[in-house]
Amino acid sequence: MMKLVFSALVFLGLLGAADAPLPDRAAARFLDQAAWGPTPASITQLVIAAALLGAIAWNLFTWYLGIPSSSSHALIGGLVGAVWC
Repeated sequence: MMKLVFSALVFLGLLGAADAPLPDRAAARFLDQAAWGPTPASITQLVIAAALLGAIAWNLFTWYLGIPSSSSHALIGGLVGAVWC
């Protein structure tokens, strides 16, 4: 019964969100490229590739040793480290 009530409330919430104009949504403001400014010149395809390779290497290393790790944290850490370098 609770699942049905929860599903109905989620559905009604989605209907309410569909009526909202796009600029009023938080996701639209977050993804607005003009709000973030121009892309820095330091972020190139090589930097993105280095971040991905670093995250993959870290995941393989922790998997081999049996250490639990977060892939998303490894990816964000790889991106931040690649941009800082």
